[in-house]
Amino acid sequence: MTKRNKRRKVGKNESSVHKRRPLKTPLKTPLKTPLKTPLKTSLKTQLKASLKKTSAKPAKRVISDDSDDCDIDLDGSNSELVAIAASVDTYLEDTLDSMDSQTQAVTQRHGLTDDLLVTLSVRELNRRLKMSGLSRQEVIKMKQRRRTLKNRGYAAQCRNKRLEQKGDLETDKVVVVTDIRQLSEANNKIREEVTDLRHKFDAIIEFATNNGIELPQDLQEFVDCEHIMQ
Repeated sequence: MTKRNKRRKVGKNESSVHKRRPLKTPLKTPLKTPLKTPLKTSLKTQLKASLKKTSAKPAKRVISDDSDDCDIDLDGSNSELVAIAASVDTYLEDTLDSMDSQTQAVTQRHGLTDDLLVTLSVRELNRRLKMSGLSRQEVIKMKQRRRTLKNRGYAAQCRNKRLEQKGDLETDKVVVVTDIRQLSEANNKIREEVTDLRHKFDAIIEFATNNGIELPQDLQEFVDCEHIMQ
């Protein structure tokens, strides 16, 4: 057998061995390359980057010679963001107002005023809504309006309560300030009286010492203690 035939035979044997040998791990179909970043994440990062760029640029201050006021000249990108935010706020306010007016028209047409929506219990409201023949969307809007009215009532109550508490605290503050002022005046008066008595006492002690008058024992001990303390 020639060398060439031997090589062919060896090649056949190896290929057969490879065919019979089972694979340890099955082949997997190659996955499609996923996105590096999700869509929401990429939008957030772009928005953050744009905000960083706009915040990094310092606002130009224009000082007029006629007055002391300073006007801030915003960059174009920052002013665009402010304009977009203002337009979004206006759109939301208009949408909420239109939805509110539509729901109010539906409630008035079926005899359900805002007071009734707020005061009726949940069971009674559900019963009336079922009997009114409203669609599901209209029922949902009615319940949303009820929730909105209740939230407004809660907010008004909290606001009134805060105003009442503020008034009470202001009254208490006035009383406390008046008491502090009166106590300070009384303290100053007592201090003046103590100073006057001290001058009189020092004058008596000086007169007794100069004229050789003997002081009582307890008073003499008090004077000696004062000299030691000084």
